[in-house]
Amino acid sequence: MKKVKAVVIFLSVTSILMLSFPAFAAKYTFIPRLGIESYYTDNISLTPTDKESDIVTSAILGLTAGVAGKTGRINFTLNPGYTFYKDNEDRNYWRLNAGLDGSLDLTRNTKLSVLDVFYLTRDPDPDSEINRVRANDPGASVDPTVRQGQNKYWRNAFTARVDHEFGADKSIFAEYRNSLLRNDNSDQYEDSNVNTGTAGLTYFWGPKWGMTIVGIFSQKTFEQTGDYDGIPSSDSDVWGGTAQLIRRFSRTTDGFLEYRYGNVKYTSGNLISTVPGFGQPTIVVNENFNTHDVRVGADYEIAQDILLTVNVGWAFKINDITPNQDGGVGDLVLRKQLQRGGFRVEAGAGYDLGGFDTTAQNYGFTRYYRAGVTGDWQIFRRFIGDIYGAYRHNKYIDTIPERDDDRFTAGAGLTWQPYRWGNIRLGYTFRKNESEVDSFNYTENRISLNLSIATELPYRALF
Repeated sequence: MKKVKAVVIFLSVTSILMLSFPAFAAKYTFIPRLGIESYYTDNISLTPTDKESDIVTSAILGLTAGVAGKTGRINFTLNPGYTFYKDNEDRNYWRLNAGLDGSLDLTRNTKLSVLDVFYLTRDPDPDSEINRVRANDPGASVDPTVRQGQNKYWRNAFTARVDHEFGADKSIFAEYRNSLLRNDNSDQYEDSNVNTGTAGLTYFWGPKWGMTIVGIFSQKTFEQTGDYDGIPSSDSDVWGGTAQLIRRFSRTTDGFLEYRYGNVKYTSGNLISTVPGFGQPTIVVNENFNTHDVRVGADYEIAQDILLTVNVGWAFKINDITPNQDGGVGDLVLRKQLQRGGFRVEAGAGYDLGGFDTTAQNYGFTRYYRAGVTGDWQIFRRFIGDIYGAYRHNKYIDTIPERDDDRFTAGAGLTWQPYRWGNIRLGYTFRKNESEVDSFNYTENRISLNLSIATELPYRALF
């Protein structure tokens, strides 16, 4: 709780300071919103058996308030709402999504950025997480573990970053991130807190040759409620870094050679922990290990609106106790921007050290394979369609017995914007998890209908 208070105080002080800088000749913005979000699901708790369907509706009254000046800006979004369950009225609750996004030019070449995202929900796999996946990585998941049930929980991610340019293609940065997960009286899930510091340098010593160096340290701690059924997970420290040598072959093509290193050390002394499940606990071996990852890749601008990024390599995991492992790694990203939309295709193989994001359960080192596609298209003047699909295979190497999960997500939607101040979206989402542990298998079909109303133009005041 002390860490939570420290983060809140730091965030508040930062926000006040940023608001004070651009106060002279500033433009203030206020945008009120009203939303109704409703969906039908045939498996509300994501359970393998005894599936329960329901219709869930949320009434949301939100606003965005912002101030922008010559050297800085800050926007605050608040979306409180009340959620109704058609067949489970005892689950009705107040929900909240909120965010803070700001930047400040400290000097001509130095910029401070602040970002905070918060949400409180009962939904074990909310659409907000799907939207985040679609926006960044179709094959990835914010939480690589399986969450089930209807217990209330909240997440918060805060990031503060300073960037400084000291020449053409020469820059440094420093970043701090805090991620929090808190569960409401859960016997299945642990609370977690992750503090991560990152610093990096990009330096080109000529028109063709350059490098990037990034160092990172992450500290992850777990906490349990009084009714937690498992053996607490061990806290961990993660040291790591990336070094990349870059060669510019042309205006549209960069090649690079990359080395990544990671060191995971468990600090609370629990060599063995158990993660409770729906009828079947999972044993996790918390042994220290190092990772070494070597890749070669390229960024290729095929055309002005087509960008291809690809890398391939091999990774080694050196364990303190159990036999070592190794395997291929790589990523492929293809982006295409169209006049009335765009799409992205991604694929990759890699690993998750388990130390950089909050997780509901601790499964240690995770090997994954992923693929995904997402796209949107303006069908008519006031109709926009979107479609996405993703697959991810998780191999939890540190569990006993070793466990494999396959996750599938797909969906499509149609948005109608009859007026500038409002839109209606009809969507469908399919989720499926296939696990070697039967209690983690589930499928869900979800049909959603969302209505959003906002002012046609934001209220502005210039002082």
